[in-house]
Amino acid sequence: MRDKKAISTIVSTILIIGIVLVVLGIIGAIVFGFVRQTTNQISSSKYSVRTGILSANVNFTSNIATMVVERELGMGNLVGLKFIFQDKRSSEVFDIRVVGFDELEQRTFDINLLSENSTLILYDLQSVSVAPIILLDSGEEVIGFPSEMVSGLNKALNRTDESFEEGEIEAIFCYSASDCGADYFVNGTETCLGSSVHKFKRVFTCVLGFCGSDLVDVLVENCSYQCYDGACVEQLVGCTPETINIDCGTNGFVGVPTCSQDGTKIIQNYKTYTCINETCGSSTVSQTIEECNETEVCFNAECFVPLECTTNADCDPGEICVEGTCVPEEVLNAGAIASIWPFGIGEYFDSPNLLDPENKSLVNYYIVFPGSAQTGCLKINEHLVPNATGASPYVRLNVSISNISSGNNFQVWETDYICSFY
Repeated sequence: MRDKKAISTIVSTILIIGIVLVVLGIIGAIVFGFVRQTTNQISSSKYSVRTGILSANVNFTSNIATMVVERELGMGNLVGLKFIFQDKRSSEVFDIRVVGFDELEQRTFDINLLSENSTLILYDLQSVSVAPIILLDSGEEVIGFPSEMVSGLNKALNRTDESFEEGEIEAIFCYSASDCGADYFVNGTETCLGSSVHKFKRVFTCVLGFCGSDLVDVLVENCSYQCYDGACVEQLVGCTPETINIDCGTNGFVGVPTCSQDGTKIIQNYKTYTCINETCGSSTVSQTIEECNETEVCFNAECFVPLECTTNADCDPGEICVEGTCVPEEVLNAGAIASIWPFGIGEYFDSPNLLDPENKSLVNYYIVFPGSAQTGCLKINEHLVPNATGASPYVRLNVSISNISSGNNFQVWETDYICSFY
């Protein structure tokens, strides 16, 4: 009996020791995690890498943005930069790796804003900022504080000075004709029409958001006596047949090339001088310079193959406009919902599939949930990719209450054509 009691005591002691060890292990794991997190926070906080944009401008012909960035005073291993461009609709992030970017050093960076899969609308471009990518002692990369935003990137679209050459269009994209340039008379295009002086005027236009220009024949002056060679004269100009080129002028093209009314060829006026009854005269007729082929049209005195489209509205339902061509629309993003919140309401949901490799924003795109209780299309109001390691991207829908659930599949589309199927 005593042996059994002794054995029971030993077993109890061993169990107590085991429980104590387990509890200590749990406490140790919690403390270690806290210490590690705190260490990383201290390691991160002791670095004060800051960057700022000294200047930024955009070439709207080449689509290249040029930024001058300065690294400010502060310790830390700067290994890259994140440039964040924003238009009225979304934002785009461009990562650039750097080596040996020292404190107070300035560097110039060039970025093609319309690289593949970029969704930026250049004429809506509003601002740019930069954030440092910092390498910690632990080997983890973190994103530092972003700089102040530099705005006014599209100011080149609104120039009002007259420093540009005649015929140059100020911008590619526009809201109104005034964004493209100031109208002006073209020197050397004066002609006579009866007893009036006419002159060509370059008139800028904005069509479907793109700049263009037309040459318009404008009445400049009504002559009191006679118009000759593009100017009003008070008496007839005398001549002889032998000296007609000296007295009257030399035959040749006048004005500037334009398009024919049917848009099939490039034409220009040709002036022929005469000497009749010892008096100079002239006649002007339109001559063809170039005929456009069957697949081309004439625009701005040039033959070119017209674009099939400039916006999605130019394409048939189910198609989108890509580089001037209508192509079948394809799903932009798809995956499964990881979780929703608030629970049972589903205004937000997250999913690792929302992490687009090109950092493309899904804001204002359409989203459907095949096979779920949610019918019809919804729109995405917010799309955020957290900086925290392991955190999933999430979106906020355009409704406060939805019928989505964890595990539902989703598809993101650019247009609302898909909505007719759900």
